[in-house]
Amino acid sequence: MKRTTIAVGEAPVIGRMYRVPCIEYPTIYQGPTMWVPVYGPPHEDREIIGFPHQHYHVDIRFMSVRGLARYSGRINILEELLSYPMTVPVVIAPSLEAGTQPARVAVSPFPILKRRKCYREMPDFPGPVERRLQGFCRSFGPLLEDTYQGCQLKLDNPICPHRGFRLAGLPQKDGLVVCPGHGLRWDLRTGQMRRRCLPPEGKGGESR
Repeated sequence: MKRTTIAVGEAPVIGRMYRVPCIEYPTIYQGPTMWVPVYGPPHEDREIIGFPHQHYHVDIRFMSVRGLARYSGRINILEELLSYPMTVPVVIAPSLEAGTQPARVAVSPFPILKRRKCYREMPDFPGPVERRLQGFCRSFGPLLEDTYQGCQLKLDNPICPHRGFRLAGLPQKDGLVVCPGHGLRWDLRTGQMRRRCLPPEGKGGESR
């Protein structure tokens, strides 16, 4: 089977093999390491969830159900497995200023291209379980949306302004795409952010 990399703006085809960036990472049981496919630029989330450690996000398009279970330590239904890694980061550089250190840290901070099969499209952040979205809207979602209300994407190369995640090639619903980084929803027809949560108290705006 032909092995290829994903071109910028390309949507990977389910069932096809690709060379994708992976990080060597401990399993949740601290046993043998595994190669975890990652998505987006490395970043920290100090200001929205108080997480100061440099990390990637898991690219669950390229993780099998068995791989998801090894990474998360769960054997729940697939929807739960898909939600877990979208909200649990792959830490590559712990912050020395943080009082609490992460339980797992990558063997190396540098991704290596590995041959992986595409199993699914990228789900909407924070995963397909409805309570995850409810949690997003109860926590940092409204403030994050308020911060980027009025921002304008470049339609020829849409990149989320929050942490620089590429949006081209991701699943769309009526022209809307959800950033897999932290859940901002963008209209790729107009370049504008579209709320998924009620705005902060005292502010107007649309709701989900």
